[in-house]
Parts: sequence; C-alpha cells; structure tokens
Amino acid sequence: MDPKGIYEALQAKFGEDTVFGFQSTEQKGHDPFFFVKPDKAEQVALHLRDDPALACNYMECLSGVDYPDKNEIHVVIHAFSYKLKHRAVMKFALPRDNPRIKTFCKVWSAANWQERECWDLLGVHFEGHPDLRRIMLPDDWVGHPLRKDYKEAAQYHGIPTTRPNPLDLIAPKVEKPKAATAADKPAPAKKDGAADAKPKPAPKAEEPKAEAKPQADKPKAEEPKAEADKPKAEEPKAEAKPQADKPKAEAPKSDKSE
Repeated sequence: MDPKGIYEALQAKFGEDTVFGFQSTEQKGHDPFFFVKPDKAEQVALHLRDDPALACNYMECLSGVDYPDKNEIHVVIHAFSYKLKHRAVMKFALPRDNPRIKTFCKVWSAANWQERECWDLLGVHFEGHPDLRRIMLPDDWVGHPLRKDYKEAAQYHGIPTTRPNPLDLIAPKVEKPKAATAADKPAPAKKDGAADAKPKPAPKAEEPKAEAKPQADKPKAEEPKAEADKPKAEEPKAEAKPQADKPKAEAPKSDKSE
C-alpha cells in the first residue's frame, strides 16, 4: 500500500478530525506524511500496528522538530511494515511551551530510548514512559539544546562548555596568500610603430667556441742510438793485382850533332 492509501485507511477508521493534512512531496529523500491529533496518538499507532492491512510492526525512527515561528514542536514517527514493505510517516503538533504526548513504548519497544533523546534535546514530555530521563546530557543540565532559541551557558560546574580545536593549537599558523591587486599586475607593454608590425626575431646567441686546450708536452720518441760498441763489419779489401812490368819510356836523346 502506498502512503496515500495508508492515510485514507486511517482517516476512514478515525475520521478527518483525527487524521488529516496529507502532504506528498516529489523531492528526493522526503517521504509523504500526514498529521494525527495528539490525544489520539496511541490509538492510531496501535491500529497501524495491528491491522493486517497495515501491519506496521516496526518503528524506524522517532524524532522532533522545533518551529518557533509556529510556536510548535512536531514529534515525527516513521513506522514500517516488514511483511507488506510499506511505510507511514505521522506527525503530531504540540504546543511549544508545554509539549506533552502519550508514550509509544506500549506500541513499539524501540520508542524507549528515542523518546528519552527527544525529551533530552527538545523537552518533549512523553506521559507514561517507564524511565523518562536525559540520555545524552547530565541530569542537572539546564535547557534543551535542539530548541532554536537555546543559549548554551559559558560553563558547567566550572568546566568551560566550549574548547578550542586542538588542531589549531598544534598546527603552525600559515598565512593565506593575499589576493593580487592592480598595482601588483605588470603594466601592458607599449606598442612601437604600426600595430601590424611583426616583432623581429631575436638574434641567435653565438655558441661559445671551444677553447683550445694546451696539449701537454708529449715525450718525443727517442731515436735509436747507433751502437758504438758494436764493431763495424770490415769491408773486403780489393786484392792488389800484380801489375805487369811496363816498359819504361825512354827519354829522347839529345842530338849532340846539332
């Protein structure tokens, strides 16, 4: 059964004065809901649980919402049927100066701690609750923190109620970078000549010539010295051939007769 069908079944049972104000929403995550008269809350809840056509045997959530502009506090119940796989959301509008309603512990046992939380944080009194006391704050705490006009005391029994973030105490302080101002921005370059003039390419930087490295004096290869100690090979002497006795030329004789 869809939420509208559950609403119509309850309204047919208890009347329009008791069950009223069905609102459907198409927003994601928002369930359709309807209002129930607070003094009929327990009767409607029991019927919602026990009627086989409804069978909402599990209370998913009980919460409260403060509306200072309406001078109301709304108690909200989400009931679910595991058998039929459907859900009903009921709201009960209570006067803000004295919000009181019967407990739902007799209908759903899960209401016990959730009603204590609603009392602790919003100050809703659930009549007939077996142990209605604070569940999150100390018993002598003053006020209900989820009310919109709640003002936290500066201390509780001499203990400050606000503390610095420990990360702020140990982390080094880092200055945020300042936003750049107009004075920090570089001025636009002035145009020289015509707008269409193309900038001349920058001259190429000459590559540095490699400096001639002084060569270390290399040791000259020593010339092989003539071995003085070695005896020179004697050249074979030509043998003198015996010369034949040549006839000696005779000197011309002077002619004494002349």
